[in-house]
Amino acid sequence: MNASPQTRRSRKRILIVDDEVSVRLALETLLRKRGYRYSSARSAAEASELLDGNEYDMVITDMKMESKDSGLQVIRATAAKSPATPVLVITGFADVESAVAAMKYGAYEFIEKPFQIDEIEAIIEQALRRRRRVSMEPEAGSPDGDPFAGIVGTDPAIKEIFRTIESIADTDATTLITGETGTGKELIARAIHRSSPRAAQYFVTVNCGAIPESLLEAELFGSRKGSFTG
Repeated sequence: MNASPQTRRSRKRILIVDDEVSVRLALETLLRKRGYRYSSARSAAEASELLDGNEYDMVITDMKMESKDSGLQVIRATAAKSPATPVLVITGFADVESAVAAMKYGAYEFIEKPFQIDEIEAIIEQALRRRRRVSMEPEAGSPDGDPFAGIVGTDPAIKEIFRTIESIADTDATTLITGETGTGKELIARAIHRSSPRAAQYFVTVNCGAIPESLLEAELFGSRKGSFTG
């Protein structure tokens, strides 16, 4: 029996790093309502101590804090202690230079204050799916525990494919996958299905190359009795 979304979320632990009490409370309220576990820190130093003794699935940090700590310190500490953990940077002083620096040090995403609750919730969900793929944690609806089973590689092109799959999976868009024979088109299609909200539903494959052209339309859309007589 698969665990409910609420149960799966409760296993996830998120670290909040921000010196503003109001921001910490807003994020804590969101995470608590969504069933996540969380810890909070007011500085990069406190965050580093928590990272030493605990395992987190995600870190959310402010970029600039009164203690002169910065989100960059939190990103570096996270990368050193838990490389697979995504870091979301939030800031009230957004500028291109800060955003570039955050992404350069490995931030997963960079957003401005005041943020929208639905926006940050969507980013959290995406980041946790990404971490699940990296850590090969079992995914609901995937019979072998990995929605990306069979797709192997660390090349930047493969990583870009993973990101594309994740962005497509949450939509209802029709997707055309092209490529030479044997390049893994069906693997990609299965990965999209397993990563989507439809993962528990049937996935049907049709080998169009094995169906005569004159019968393809009938195979896909059906036909009436006697359609082919004569």
